[in-house]
Formats: sequence, C-alpha cells, structure tokens
Amino acid sequence: MAQISHSRLSLAALALLSAATLPALAVLGAGSSSAATAVSSAAGPALVTPRNGAKLREGRTPLLSVRSSGKGQVWVHVSKSKKRDSAGVLKTDASIGRAKPKGGVYTYKPKYFDFPAFWANTPGRYYWQAHRIACGEEPKASDCRVESTIRSFVIR
Repeated sequence: MAQISHSRLSLAALALLSAATLPALAVLGAGSSSAATAVSSAAGPALVTPRNGAKLREGRTPLLSVRSSGKGQVWVHVSKSKKRDSAGVLKTDASIGRAKPKGGVYTYKPKYFDFPAFWANTPGRYYWQAHRIACGEEPKASDCRVESTIRSFVIR
C-alpha cells in the first residue's frame, strides 16, 4: 500500500513540476533564437591544429589553432604533463598565452627562446589545451573557464 501511495505522490510531484517548468522553458526559448543556441555557447573551444599526436621538429614553437564560437577571451596552455587544476585546465609549465581571433579561428604562437632547456628545444611529448573565459556557462558558478579537450604533440 505504501508503495502505491509513494508512486502516486511521485506522479503528482512530476505533474506539478512539469506544469510549473514548461511555461518557464517556453519563455526562455522565446527570448533566444533557439534553445540549442544557449547550449552551444557552453561548448568548449575546439582544437584545430596541430592534430593529436603530431610530430614536430625541435627548435621552433608550433602555431596552435582553436575554433571557438562563444564569447570571451581564448587562452592556450602548453604543458609537459596532462595534469589539470581544480577547474579542469592544464597546469601550465611550458607556455600560456592569449589566442588572437581571426574569422572564428583563434591562434597562439608561443614566443621562441633559443636556449637548450627551453621546452621547444627539448624532445618529448607535450600537451595543449584551450579555454574560454566565460562566467556563467559552466555548471559550477565560480568556474569561469570553458575548457577544450586535451591534445598532445611530440617534439623530436
């Protein structure tokens, strides 16, 4: 008997919730061109080049390209490790810089330094990630960084 009344309560709560939220969702949808627009802006930047696992020559820094359609600055991180901080961004130990926009594609070319210990002169695997600064797009209110996936490239 308790199970039946519990399920009736659940159905009643669901009906009440639906009745209260559907008009609110309709109003939100009417204010924007589409509901998909609100979701798409929260998508992280898409890494373009170099491709994942690319082999690059030592002695020069790569041009890192990112596609981003949301609002906010785009930053690129290069690291020897793929460890991330609490916000999900690479802990940077090689390079960080603001990517410059040009026609929907953002690019960042780390400055090259000609000394043996510089990361672009040191063979190995490096990881890179972009993030867009856009407060309010992430589920956690205090996180203003919308992250891309992480890719790697190899300096040889």
